Amino acid sequence: MSFALLDFMKNHPGVECIEHKYCEPGHSTIQEVDNLDSQTENRMKVQEVYSPLTLMRLLKNVNQRQPLVVIQMKACDFIDYQTVAKSLQCPMPYSKLKHVVHSILASVQYKASFQQDNFETVTVQLHGNRRAAADGNEQQEID
Repeated sequence: MSFALLDFMKNHPGVECIEHKYCEPGHSTIQEVDNLDSQTENRMKVQEVYSPLTLMRLLKNVNQRQPLVVIQMKACDFIDYQTVAKSLQCPMPYSKLKHVVHSILASVQYKASFQQDNFETVTVQLHGNRRAAADGNEQQEID
């Protein structure tokens, strides 16, 4: 996740920082997402889906008041970050994170507790790594 966000910032120079705050279990505003998920499931019970086009039409009609924006992705939109992530050295306790700040300087600041006053900082090494497109053949260097 850290590599993907830092790579995004590298390709979009106007974005200098991405900040995530993770909710405590049971204290989130996830009801809106759950509601949309429920509406989608109910719609799929009454309409059979045989193709991606049918699924796109179904998703566009899930919420009549505020239609979903459906973006059809192509193979070139998928990036194999898992391969690159294995070579990264980013010692963060991802399962315990509560607050994370990714900056353009390839540094990641994090807190593992809301009571923690100061951020801990980790520098992610991006140089020399490669990212592979979905087909596995096309590769591009990340400086």
